[in-house]
Amino acid sequence: LDSAIAHHLISPDIQLQTPIRKEPFCGSEGYIELLSYLRKSFSDIQWTLDEMIAEGDAVACRFTVRGTHTGDFMGFSATNRPIKYNAMNIYHFTDGKIVGEFALPDIMSVLFQIDGIPIEK
Repeated sequence: LDSAIAHHLISPDIQLQTPIRKEPFCGSEGYIELLSYLRKSFSDIQWTLDEMIAEGDAVACRFTVRGTHTGDFMGFSATNRPIKYNAMNIYHFTDGKIVGEFALPDIMSVLFQIDGIPIEK
């Protein structure tokens, strides 16, 4: 992610709550940190926007995420396995900047795919 674009689009006051850590990622630098972490964990990660609904200052997006587990993710070493999961994000905008985001990625699905949670067979 280009930091100039992040600074242009992301409010410095944003707090990004995600299930991958207890503390929120803060401001445009936090957003860059989050995306960098995901790119290190899944080097070829891609988000496909499947659906978007907007009302007032809120935009809800449904994504399909694909990649390969090539780096540490939530304490689990790389497996080089392909992953695919869904995510729902709700963004809030003020004056053209994202001032809030609630992310709901299907982390359980990712953990199953990288053997972070065993599945009985």
